[in-house]
Amino acid sequence: MSGRALRSLGVLAWAAAVTAYAQNEALPVPPLGETPLERTFINPSMGAGLFVPNAESLPKGTWVLGGTLGYAKNPLVLFRGASAQGVLIADRGQLQAHLAYGANDGLMLTAEGLAAVVQRGEAVKDAPAVARWGSGAFRFGVRAQLLSQKESGLLSRGQPVDLTLGLTWVPPLGTSDGFVRETGLYLEPQLGVGHSFTLFRMGGEATVSVRGRTGNALNLKVVVASTEDRLRYELAVLSTVPLDGEKQVVGIEVLGAVRTRVGPVELYLGGGPGFGRLIGTPLLRLMGGAAWCSPP
Repeated sequence: MSGRALRSLGVLAWAAAVTAYAQNEALPVPPLGETPLERTFINPSMGAGLFVPNAESLPKGTWVLGGTLGYAKNPLVLFRGASAQGVLIADRGQLQAHLAYGANDGLMLTAEGLAAVVQRGEAVKDAPAVARWGSGAFRFGVRAQLLSQKESGLLSRGQPVDLTLGLTWVPPLGTSDGFVRETGLYLEPQLGVGHSFTLFRMGGEATVSVRGRTGNALNLKVVVASTEDRLRYELAVLSTVPLDGEKQVVGIEVLGAVRTRVGPVELYLGGGPGFGRLIGTPLLRLMGGAAWCSPP
């Protein structure tokens, strides 16, 4: 991977972290309700970005099926002003499953599921009780690659960048007291862009989380990933800014990952710190798993 690209992303991560702390100096407690905590999912297609879909698509007729174990430290800490009132969820273990299918060249269908297999914390006055586990956050999506550097673009091929448009729908399914269930309408339109260089790929994605009850948010993600065959590395910065309310509480995660392939199976391990007081932003996140990738 290019040293210059890594340094540039490192500077961006540092600036984002400083901004998150500066904007969260003395903010009121955000509304809780049944707000789902999880915003970080594995890329279902297992493309160049593990945490960030990198404007790629699967070839027609191919599929990827995977599972991930994750851990989040302090994903739900309640603040009043600059003071922490309690850690409602201190430790959370979760399981993610994902499936991606190339319906056509440049058109991909995805399905994802999340379960909080264990979570623990402390009781906080006037805060909702948290279940020890919970299921929910089933996500169904479609992604179209409109422009392509290669031969899979629906509108144009051989372009300088890859460009995708996508839409994810999350139905209100699952348990209601585990902070994993959407309580009403949830749609997530996505715009992704990426470019492949000789030894690495760089890209990003902008999404808008449209929620009728728990608030809307803008999600911005960037990633730099190496493209070697046997061992790959990447660094990603994920940020979320709520679009509702007078004061903004920013959440940022800086995640690195290493990946290797053994036949049709890809193994991966990643994680990193989180910054800011936005609900669902952990102090530390770790994720690891495996995916079975069908041959093209």
